[in-house]
Amino acid sequence: MLYFCAAGELEKRKIGNKESIDLKKPDIEKAMKYLEEDYKLNCGYRGLGCYDVFKLQETSKDFDANVKRLELVGIWDEIIEMLKRLNSQMHLRA
Repeated sequence: MLYFCAAGELEKRKIGNKESIDLKKPDIEKAMKYLEEDYKLNCGYRGLGCYDVFKLQETSKDFDANVKRLELVGIWDEIIEMLKRLNSQMHLRA
């Protein structure tokens, strides 16, 4: 009986994790669109690759790109932590 309760809790956590990621999806898409389209285009106008322009940090767009990058890193870290917790719970149940 305890096993079924634990399995139910694990399933609830999985659903909660998915909902949390789904809520962040528009933020991910917005940041990626900015980096892939707007920032990349701006870099092309400057005659440099995105990495080189990003490292120079000469304009506010470079700062904005760094902010978007940090937002994506934060979301990615949250997802990795969710997976680690889920994985450790699955191993405990096995």
